[in-house]
Amino acid sequence: MRIAESIRVQRQIYGSLLDMRILRHYLNWLVYRLSVRRFRHRASKLVVLTNLFFSGNARALMEFAVAKRDDRFFWASRDFRTLDALRSSGMRAVMINSREALKVFEETGVWVASHLGFPNFPPWLPKFYTSILLWHGAGPKPGSSREMYEQADYVVLPSEEVKKRHVELLGAPEEKCLVTGYPRIDRLLRLAREGGGDLGFPPGPTVLLAPTFDFWPRYWPPIGELVRWAAERRINVILRTHPYTRFRMDLNHVGKLERKFENFRFMDMFVEPDTELLLAKSDVLVTDWSSIFTDYLALDRPVVFLRTPTPERERRTISDVDLSEWPGPVVGAEELPRTIHHALDDPREYSVVRRKVFEMVHGRPDGRASERLYKFILSLIR
Repeated sequence: MRIAESIRVQRQIYGSLLDMRILRHYLNWLVYRLSVRRFRHRASKLVVLTNLFFSGNARALMEFAVAKRDDRFFWASRDFRTLDALRSSGMRAVMINSREALKVFEETGVWVASHLGFPNFPPWLPKFYTSILLWHGAGPKPGSSREMYEQADYVVLPSEEVKKRHVELLGAPEEKCLVTGYPRIDRLLRLAREGGGDLGFPPGPTVLLAPTFDFWPRYWPPIGELVRWAAERRINVILRTHPYTRFRMDLNHVGKLERKFENFRFMDMFVEPDTELLLAKSDVLVTDWSSIFTDYLALDRPVVFLRTPTPERERRTISDVDLSEWPGPVVGAEELPRTIHHALDDPREYSVVRRKVFEMVHGRPDGRASERLYKFILSLIR
């Protein structure tokens, strides 16, 4: 069921004419583009947030605004499943490519997105808003660029240390660097304290496999062997692939594993967009150089790194942290089962390095990142 749900939402987001909801998606675009010609900005009293998924910093900020009963915040959804879910929970949401959305945009003063480019910032509309880039990851992977500051009026950063790197290495304008901390870290720590939801696993520790899309499946061990090994030891396994991995996986094989092993769940972003929930429910994270691990360090739980080639630095990009030592063992595929077992037996190993690296990226969160960002946004529309 999870595989089928993942494929359905992927088709809806990336394009296909296989069901009526997707046909409605295309009809929305047609009506939307015809209506854009009559677009007129009338006021600057609303805030629009958008992301490919309802997750991360954008989700944490939206939930904070809803808790404040602030009806000026809207979510611009990319798919109908998210739209329906948010509306049923009482949030104000519109389909990003609808006439209804245009009416909201006509009164929007601040636009908040987690990524650059189309459709995060609508290029076919006039620049009627103040733009804030939340960004989606901070880690050793070269990804931050001068382009962030060219496209957005403000860029939200997790710490003064990261701001220093951006100013020195990217030439980022200091007035555009908004150091509030990441709202998603506050939300992750809260979920960990509260226990989060039930993922339906049998009793036992949970291991989260979260590879970066570039290196799946060349450097990872055969997933079936790893799941079988874990089942014998009553260890639960979540496979969370990167969204860009969708056309490189044998989903039929993964679906068979789900049906055969009750300790295994395939939960990519299309199935479960809430990354912070999965991190909070996991006892060990297994990844490569994905920036997901810097968020997980907030929990001071074991991280195991799979040995993969170092990502090449693209033109005009930098990493947000320069690691002299990794906050966990770096191993090959054949060593992964033994290393996971050791991490579960001795979770305090590497704790000192984990805290050190976390502070290099995220500073010392005080639980008020959402509040700081929320107040800053209100100062722009008042």
